Amino acid sequence: MIAEAEHKRFVERLEEGDGKLAISKHALRRQSERAISEADIRNAVLNGWPIERRKDNGYVTIILLYFLKVGKGLYRPLHVVCVFSVNYPDVWTVKTTYDPRSGEWSDDYQRRK
Repeated sequence: MIAEAEHKRFVERLEEGDGKLAISKHALRRQSERAISEADIRNAVLNGWPIERRKDNGYVTIILLYFLKVGKGLYRPLHVVCVFSVNYPDVWTVKTTYDPRSGEWSDDYQRRK
């Protein structure tokens, strides 16, 4: 799928030092409210997997799913919404982060109901 390939390429570029991950002001506010650290966000981008992709007006939005460790053998789901321009695929901006257990998502947090 396209999202997986885009994500893999971005992670490779980021690890090589050629990609850039920015965090929007909105995401910074939300991470504070939701007890999510910048390290958690970076880990989610590096190790999560794409579950949704949309393209609109030259921008691609990808939602990543990651399971954040909160204790021994305990994890909570986390969605990280990233956006990038098709002209600059090596620069991703985290728009927001949230816990998908709100009821809008399937039990595996990968599909909207």
